[in-house]
Amino acid sequence: MLTESTYIFSFSNKCAMQHNRIESGVQLFSRVNRKTYLEGINSALFPNGGPHHNQVIEITGAPEIDKYDLIIDFIVRCILPNKYNNEWKGSAAILINTDFQISLLKIIKVIETKIAKHDIKESKRLIIENALKNLIIFNCYTLEQLEMTFYYLENVIQSNANICLVAIDNISTGFWISSMNSGTSNYSHSLRNFEILYNVIKSLEVLTIFLKHDKTTKKRFSSKVDFRIEIEKIEDNYKAIVTSYENQSVVHIPFHLKADIEFLQQIS
Repeated sequence: MLTESTYIFSFSNKCAMQHNRIESGVQLFSRVNRKTYLEGINSALFPNGGPHHNQVIEITGAPEIDKYDLIIDFIVRCILPNKYNNEWKGSAAILINTDFQISLLKIIKVIETKIAKHDIKESKRLIIENALKNLIIFNCYTLEQLEMTFYYLENVIQSNANICLVAIDNISTGFWISSMNSGTSNYSHSLRNFEILYNVIKSLEVLTIFLKHDKTTKKRFSSKVDFRIEIEKIEDNYKAIVTSYENQSVVHIPFHLKADIEFLQQIS
């Protein structure tokens, strides 16, 4: 079965979370020098270069707009072998799954669609199975599970030098319960989740992507965010508005959303 190649963790699997792993200088040097970074993973979205390791990408847009497909696109580009496409990286990715709108079946379908666009002689089933071995999924059903997963990430990343991407499908997870208990705002709750995550992985040489449903706020979510990708939809037309805070640049990229995302020419 294809699904057996992917590591999927639920809260009950996390008995090992109580162990803290201390990384030596030699281990750190070895891990950093073995990594394949994700720069060039999507030249349409990042025409001026990037994203680089230790950077953070925010994906946002109105709640009614499907933004999960863009996270899937990043994951698939990360885990597919780079010998067929320069924007495929053959690296490992972690998905923190809280909304459960990203299924393994959908990831496999996107992989199949991307493979079909290339003249590949190798067994497509084998390519898919090998790609899925690079994917680790953490299913989190409560805010407490999410926080424990954040703290566990350091152990996982230090144990696997091939991990280059950490993606979370909703940085606002647990907001409604938190709001009822303490009256906190969505922004404050989301920022708290982000700060916990960032403080764990800020020096682990990975690219971090998080999704935030928001249709009103245009300001920078956090000074630690390097790119903001806002998804807009007018009728059946989609557009990604990519803001680079480092370069102080904004690009508008239209795209089609079918079985796979097809990025079109940049709008000036």
